[in-house]
Amino acid sequence: MQDSLAKYHYYLLSKGEQRIYEKIRKQLMLGRKKITIGYTPSIYKIIEALREDSAELYFVKWQAVFTHIEFNARERLITWEVSYLYKQNEIKQIEERIKSIIQTFEKLKSERAIALAVHDWLANNVTYDHIEVKKNRFKFRNHNAVGALLAKKAVCEGFARAYQLLLNRLGVDCMMVCGKAKTEGSWEGGLHAWNIVSINGSNYYVDVTWDAATYVGNSKHTTYAYYCLSKTMIAVDHECKLPIVCNSRKENLFYRTNRVFSSEKRLFEFFKARKKEKKGAFVMIHGIRKKRMEECITKWCVELNKSCQYIQYKMNVWYIKFF
Repeated sequence: MQDSLAKYHYYLLSKGEQRIYEKIRKQLMLGRKKITIGYTPSIYKIIEALREDSAELYFVKWQAVFTHIEFNARERLITWEVSYLYKQNEIKQIEERIKSIIQTFEKLKSERAIALAVHDWLANNVTYDHIEVKKNRFKFRNHNAVGALLAKKAVCEGFARAYQLLLNRLGVDCMMVCGKAKTEGSWEGGLHAWNIVSINGSNYYVDVTWDAATYVGNSKHTTYAYYCLSKTMIAVDHECKLPIVCNSRKENLFYRTNRVFSSEKRLFEFFKARKKEKKGAFVMIHGIRKKRMEECITKWCVELNKSCQYIQYKMNVWYIKFF
């Protein structure tokens, strides 16, 4: 039975495989350069499970695993000559900086508060490294938590690893998932990484990469379009085959704060009540097409005697500001 998201892949292993998983993990945490275990035909499966579960093993060069494992058939032993991305003194410095980031959230007590605060910190402080993608220049740190937390640059895997690492260290159950994402109307954009987080007993999808802060004019905003989604909601443009139940919308910010609208009248009343507010608002719109929304906004500007700034994001999320 699956006991936690943080060790999801561990619980898919047999008892014997779990023992090997734990032994290897302990040796990696100690920085061992050579790890020798008894022969098992599922060694790569075990190492892959460990890699998927362990954002805290950011210092291991996982890409080198397949060329650094030797099989001794006569003695029935397997030796893994481990490649590390950082030296022990560098890891110590990295850990000190991660610890200082974690202290930012230690006063928060609830899973709800911690999951949201860490999401916001990453979305507002980390930028996507488009140069790696455009020029196909692979950078190891962009794919682990170090890039996001220290260099403040990452690709999707780095965002997801950082969210996984911080939440698990803060006591909130979280895992990274990989799958396909729909970009520009196509599923052919390649692999993408995001997270599943458990809040108050329910699981939710979170994609911090796609929520990373966006500029509207000169103002920077976090969209929350991909924060705490159910499987039905995220299936619009994310595909993941893991059989994990994510059917709640309770922690989704738009549903929790009553900012989901399918009625033009209700939406207008919402902004009318905020007439004196200087800040704009994010809302989720259902059943109102973009052209009709723009017509409504134009009409409301006249009725409220105000100008307006707006932008439509994915998941039918809109940022609208009357001023």
